Amino acid sequence: MDAAIDIKYPMDRTIKKDENYIDSYLLQVKSKSDQLMNYFLACYFLVGLFLASWYDTWLIGIAVGSLSILAYYSAKWVLADSNLYQYVLSIVFGVFMAQFIYQMHGLFEMHFFAFIGSAILITYQNWKLQIPLAIVVIAHHATFGYLQYIGVDGVYFTQLDYMGLETFIFHVTLATVIFFLCGLWAYNFQKLSSKHLRQSFEIGQLQEASQQKEAMIEERRVSEKALRDSEKRYRSVSENSILGIFWASPEGNLINVNDTFCEMLGYAKEEMLNKHFSVFAHPDDMQRDRPFIEKIIEGEIESYQTEERFLTKDGETMWAELHLTSVSSEGERGYWIAIAQNITSRKNAENELATTLKELEQRVEERTLDISITNRALRDEVVKRSELSRKLEEKNKDITDSIMYAQRLQRAILPDISSFKRHFKKSFIINKPQDIVGGDFYWLYSSGSKLMVACVDCTGHGVPGAFMSIIGIEQLNKIVGSQSWKHPSLVLELMDAEINDAIGLSKKDGVKDGMDMSLCLIDKAEKKIMFAGAMSSIVVASAGQVERYRGSRFGLGGYMDSSKKQFQTTEIPYNEGDMLYMFSDGYQDQFGGERGKKFKPSQMVDIFDKIHKLTDEEQKDILVNTFEDWKGNNKQTDDVLVMGLGL
Repeated sequence: MDAAIDIKYPMDRTIKKDENYIDSYLLQVKSKSDQLMNYFLACYFLVGLFLASWYDTWLIGIAVGSLSILAYYSAKWVLADSNLYQYVLSIVFGVFMAQFIYQMHGLFEMHFFAFIGSAILITYQNWKLQIPLAIVVIAHHATFGYLQYIGVDGVYFTQLDYMGLETFIFHVTLATVIFFLCGLWAYNFQKLSSKHLRQSFEIGQLQEASQQKEAMIEERRVSEKALRDSEKRYRSVSENSILGIFWASPEGNLINVNDTFCEMLGYAKEEMLNKHFSVFAHPDDMQRDRPFIEKIIEGEIESYQTEERFLTKDGETMWAELHLTSVSSEGERGYWIAIAQNITSRKNAENELATTLKELEQRVEERTLDISITNRALRDEVVKRSELSRKLEEKNKDITDSIMYAQRLQRAILPDISSFKRHFKKSFIINKPQDIVGGDFYWLYSSGSKLMVACVDCTGHGVPGAFMSIIGIEQLNKIVGSQSWKHPSLVLELMDAEINDAIGLSKKDGVKDGMDMSLCLIDKAEKKIMFAGAMSSIVVASAGQVERYRGSRFGLGGYMDSSKKQFQTTEIPYNEGDMLYMFSDGYQDQFGGERGKKFKPSQMVDIFDKIHKLTDEEQKDILVNTFEDWKGNNKQTDDVLVMGLGL
């Protein structure tokens, strides 16, 4: 699972956001204070020019004032990424005070310009800015007071005749007190602002958490309703099926049976579970089919179809058309699933027909001289055979109708293409099962500006694959309805555990029964895709670039311990108009072409690169025609599912 994505909101991240919020406020304070300083520096410079016109000190007014302003703005430009230029500003205020004292020939009131600068610096909420100004004021008083005291000409410090050491110390003390009070105000101002901001930030967080909780409650209610509807449809498929289904371990022990198969043999489910398959099968048929069952277990063949005799609880014989499918990986022992159709009536009819034919042959031999009688008997038997053939056709039609009914149920569970059209500007779905029903399915879940889309390839195909697809849809609805939308990789982890629980197998059985999945969380507001894959990949096509993103090399379910699997989430930004392609491996694994080889993933990426700017219908037609041309006269090797979503 992607470590950059957290399920809970960590406390350190909350503190970090709090501090960022305060820093943002201080930046605003800094910006407004800088604007205020621009006005005050302009006023200070104009005061210097006004005093120059009064006392004819133009050189001092223009030179010192210009150099002070130049020093400040140069420091601000060079030190733009720090606050050191503010300390230069503090010094500049002290220099302006000294300039005005000199221009006014030591007029004492000019000291107030230093105190004005000290008060203005409070707006930065930094008490340390008082220190450079205090140093300049004290250094100025000490230096120029001493120079005036020893009689240096042209030094204007004060017009007071009684300016002695005691008076100097008294004045410096008062100035220090003023600077201290201004610094204290700046410190308290900054402390109170930070406290107020943190309280405002915490109140906002509480309000946001309350809104999120209400939204989660509503989403959970909708998800629970969808889960109940899904469970109802799943029970309808299992309970109303006319096909008997059972699962057996490699050793032949029954590990699960459905109610229809129990009714066929007249046993309760508890009487059949954990019993060996041979207890219910005819001994002669078991001996005949043993080599084929061993080949299924060893992985030499994937499926086997036969007509098997079963012994009911009442001691009668029931004939069944049996489809056995292996769900083990190559070289690994697994279990097998069997689907049984009761054909006792058909077999009885066939036996009757065989007996009739045998009797007919005897009667023909015995009555060769009586041609008229023989012909009459033949006509009767032909009529009877026709009637029996008609019954056989009706039985076959019943089986086909049952599978077609399962197809309608499966299609009813899958989301309609109109659901995709509402969320994507252009979209298409190519779903071509190998048999009437298949194990590939797609899934869609939406909330606000977020969508979660899945493309899934279940183990096997046909009726077993269809049952696995129902389990997959049920688990997706259950998990997504109760988990955070930010974590596709977490959904895959939970799906991995739930699939093994749903099929009732323990890890020690070593089976590989599950599915491959591409899962995308699409955030339309932030224009990004969060992708996680289990033995699958996706393709994103934008102007001039097509990129394939691979998922983790682990499937969902199977014999591997879930704790050893790690599913990663990949964040993919996208632009409006890009295309997202999701697909199972049926298209790229199809044998065909001039050399009878697989289509390959790279060829699919090339097609997506050529067609992603076309309309959805044009893209779909090209993909379907390309697949059919490649397949040619070859048999379709697997279920095929391709989805194109215009972002």
